[in-house]
Parts: sequence; C-alpha cells; structure tokens
Amino acid sequence: MWGRSNLRQVDVATGAVLRALPLPDARAFAEGVAANPANASEILQLTYQSGRAFRYGLGDDPGGLARRDGEVDTTLRDGWGLTATAEHFVATDGHSAALHFLDPATYRPVRSVPASDGFGRPIQMLNELEWIEGEVWANVYTGHCLVALDPATGRATKWVVGVDPLLRGPPHSGAGARGEVLNSIAYDPASGRLWVTGKDWARLFEVRLAEQSALGIRSSRHLFDRRCIVR
Repeated sequence: MWGRSNLRQVDVATGAVLRALPLPDARAFAEGVAANPANASEILQLTYQSGRAFRYGLGDDPGGLARRDGEVDTTLRDGWGLTATAEHFVATDGHSAALHFLDPATYRPVRSVPASDGFGRPIQMLNELEWIEGEVWANVYTGHCLVALDPATGRATKWVVGVDPLLRGPPHSGAGARGEVLNSIAYDPASGRLWVTGKDWARLFEVRLAEQSALGIRSSRHLFDRRCIVR
C-alpha cells in the first residue's frame, strides 16, 4: 500500500470525500494524524517506519485542508498512532510498549510512559490513539479491542471488548493478507459519539459502550491473552 496514502476531509454523514491531499512521495506511508494542541490551524501526520512527519495548515474555510507546510523529524524510530492532550501530542512507535509525549513546537519527545495492563504486563503493539475524557484510548494492533490508558502512569483503566463482530461481516473478513484490521478511533467530545474503522474498511462504525462489571480478573486475563476476542 506504499504510495497510496493521503490526508482526507470526509463528510461523516455520507462518507463523501470532500478533499484529499496525497503524500509527497511513494516512500511515505501515512499513519496517525492529530491537530496541534498549541496551534488549532495545524495538523500533524506521522509516517510508518520513519521519524518523518508532515505538517498541514488549515485555510480560511473552517476545517478545510489548505496546504502542506513542510516536513519535521520527531526522532521516533517509527510513527504509528497520534493524538493530542491540551498540552502535548501523544504518539506510539510500534517498537515499544509506551506512550510518547511530544512538544507541539519542536515535535520531539519530552517524556514517555510505559503502557501496561491490569496485571503489570506491557501492552505491545499500541496503534491508533484518541484522547477521550482525560484518557488516551488505543487499539491493540491485530487485536479486537480498545484500551483506555491513564496518561500519567500508562496503566490500563478499562478495556472495550466485543468489537470483533465488526470484523466478521461485510465489507471485510477480519485480519487478512492486506491488513484489514481494526485500526482507527475517533471521538466527538461535544456529542460523546465514538467511531471506529480499520485498514481498507469501506465503512465507518459508530459504537456505543455498555459497562460489563461481571468480567472478573480471570476473564480479563483470558481476554488479554486471546487478543480481546470474546468467545
């Protein structure tokens, strides 16, 4: 899929692509994207297997993509997920079970916290990120779940399971040769709406959460070991 990446503005009601900006060369594979917490008119986009990131400026049209403003070096070995708190970008790199907090002015890491589950085990393969109500939410790459992490400690505060039915129906059939896996989270704080989608998914799903306090420690460990697949 190298050379196919672009940054899009999409109508969430219809799925229509309103505007798309391709990446500048075939060596760039787009990954996480987030608005700069220190500059609301700027968007940052990470790239796979490099520390390269691209900056985009917004035009006069609110929310409209206008131009690519240049390239920066995050110094990360890789770029996977990206979101932002009120003060920092938060990124994952695919090589460490950690959240990396980046300065919004220099785009360089200022601190990192290890990500761990409720049993003290590191959570590897943290992928796409989203800042939701004071927590960093992530999907576990190739897993059928989301996890919410405390930004101060990196410890898991909750798991979202039961997402796997989306992987079994059309228009895809789960993790396959082309990487059709759960791989994206979006949240609207104004409405509380939560969406997920994935690699090469033709649809965006709005999901609603229901708390299940009956999942005990044994069940939680089983879910984690089974990549969060509910059976």
